[in-house]
Amino acid sequence: MQRLGQVPDKRLLQKVEQHISRKGLGSQTKISVQVRNGDVTLSGTLQYETERRPALHAARSVEGVRRIVDQLQVKAAPKKWQQANPGPSSPMNGPGGMRRRDGMADTFTRR
Repeated sequence: MQRLGQVPDKRLLQKVEQHISRKGLGSQTKISVQVRNGDVTLSGTLQYETERRPALHAARSVEGVRRIVDQLQVKAAPKKWQQANPGPSSPMNGPGGMRRRDGMADTFTRR
């Protein structure tokens, strides 16, 4: 049921989709928009975490949006990339995530 002065959900849907498309997010980013009583739900897959904030900002900037529900997920990196590039917590990496040339892990002892 629509309240007096409330923007119709169909119009909000069009405006939010339009604002998101203008943000120029990557081609691998797939965002679905649902609107119910002024509440906007964004779902789908982002290529990078850095795309989340612009997408949410685009939806919030539409007049008439009451609330944003963020159900966006970030696409996982390919397994071969994960295996070839161990993260900073890997024993193969030195301080600050720098990889040692000799392949040996640094050991640190507390005194």
